[in-house]
Amino acid sequence: KLEMPSLHIPTNPHHPPSHLHPASPSSLHSPDNSAPSTPGSHADSDTADMWGAPDGRRMAFFPVSLFVTAIADGDLANDTAHKTHDRLLQIVRKVPKEQNTSVAVCSGETIDLKMRVFVVNSEDAKAVGDYITTHMSQHPAPFVLLARHLPMAVLYDPQILDLSDASVADRLRKQAKTRTVKVLREGIANKSLGVSTAMLRGHLGPLEPANRLEGALRALTERVDGGGEYIVFPARNKASSTPCSPR
Repeated sequence: KLEMPSLHIPTNPHHPPSHLHPASPSSLHSPDNSAPSTPGSHADSDTADMWGAPDGRRMAFFPVSLFVTAIADGDLANDTAHKTHDRLLQIVRKVPKEQNTSVAVCSGETIDLKMRVFVVNSEDAKAVGDYITTHMSQHPAPFVLLARHLPMAVLYDPQILDLSDASVADRLRKQAKTRTVKVLREGIANKSLGVSTAMLRGHLGPLEPANRLEGALRALTERVDGGGEYIVFPARNKASSTPCSPR
């Protein structure tokens, strides 16, 4: 019998959850224990933990760990391997419309910002992370880190959404990426964090934005008993365009 875990805010908001770590050159390589982006069956895997709704329905969450960067002012270095250079150029040039956004910075001005959101351990995330790690002194940097390992969890109703359908999992993953853009925009807009245009354009190196944002992102996580700590939000049902909610 599956136990129905409850959701509560972490008791110590100053203690970083296992999924969030301050940015540093050594931490840009994604850990092996990343939350998988495609849960297994509810019966035999804890990657889709069950959640009890008040009306008796069972809710589940779909965990996705995301690597978030933004395209800055720098050019790719000449020492970049040809294959890697081509991949990074594609990342710079082909920005999904929902990741091509604008943000309010600490000065009060609004600037355009091209974010790139990738599943942790994807080839694109590794390419950007490796580039940043090996070009820490480049100013301006071509990429700035916003979040190395952001733990998102999409709350969904398994009676409505069937994850055995790969297109459903892809849709939830895309919703997590879209919500991540919103979360980062709101974090950057928090003037108390002091995220500036110069930081986002890479003129203070590649890690400064992530270092400023890390604490605010940590504060958004909630502990799901037995399932780790995530930024949790309800999925949207494509058919009805209404959120699945545990209420």
